[in-house]
Amino acid sequence: MADATLGASVATLTPQLAVIDGTITTTSNQIADHFGKRHDLVLRAIRNLECSDDFRLRNFAESSYVNAQGKEQPCYRMTRDGFVFLAMGFTGKN
Repeated sequence: MADATLGASVATLTPQLAVIDGTITTTSNQIADHFGKRHDLVLRAIRNLECSDDFRLRNFAESSYVNAQGKEQPCYRMTRDGFVFLAMGFTGKN
């Protein structure tokens, strides 16, 4: 159970998932919210991942969303494996 002193809502603690072509996915926006990071830093982390091109193509799809100002912005849709690979960098030793 989440500690109330963190001030995070349940929506922030659990990224939203979607099923795309039978694969469970989430977005870089959801990951940024979940880990309390700026979205631009999550995008940079994804772009700088040290993984094979094949892994990147299978697990990270470039996408976009419309922000609060009505502007289209870049994001990534990622698989569970992509999420785990990315999240290891957020939660592991620095």
